[in-house]
Amino acid sequence: MTGPDVSQQVDLLVGDAAPVGARVEKLDGASLTLVPLGPLPAAGAGRLHFTNKRGVCSVDGVLSTGPGGKLTFRREGRAQLIQRRDHVRVAATVSVTYSPDGTRRAESYTLDVSGGGFVLGHAPGLDIGGTTHFTLHLDDEPLEVFGTAVRRTDRGGLAINIDVIAPGARERLIHWIFRRERLSRAYATGR
Repeated sequence: MTGPDVSQQVDLLVGDAAPVGARVEKLDGASLTLVPLGPLPAAGAGRLHFTNKRGVCSVDGVLSTGPGGKLTFRREGRAQLIQRRDHVRVAATVSVTYSPDGTRRAESYTLDVSGGGFVLGHAPGLDIGGTTHFTLHLDDEPLEVFGTAVRRTDRGGLAINIDVIAPGARERLIHWIFRRERLSRAYATGR
């Protein structure tokens, strides 16, 4: 199972303390160098949570403090999927148009797309909780959905949950995602 990646935000859980956010600075085999995003957690046995395209993952390990307030997490064992995504997510830049106030038209682009939503790279005029009509300009033809902005991502994007989509349109979106994933794999392997 892959992840986490350099620059990705993760959560550290040590003992009964509240989770502490951190950003991955360096990967070195089974060790990760982390920059804490809050108070330093206690050293010792713990767990690291991160997300990848399959869902939320967890890996056990040992946390220690290092120089400059950085942390080292040494993995022990393999990462386990603890919460599966309902839909496969693929990194994709797709042009998106929407109307944040019902009248004016705004333009953006996706960072990734799944059958249940997408992440906008920037979202002028749209805040968390905002709902509107979106048009995703896929390769073959535009796809119309109604969605809600649900959270900011660790990459600074705005996650949109698809609330309303025609059944045939969702199937078309899922097929498009699988085509993109196959193309990405073929490109990565040179086949």
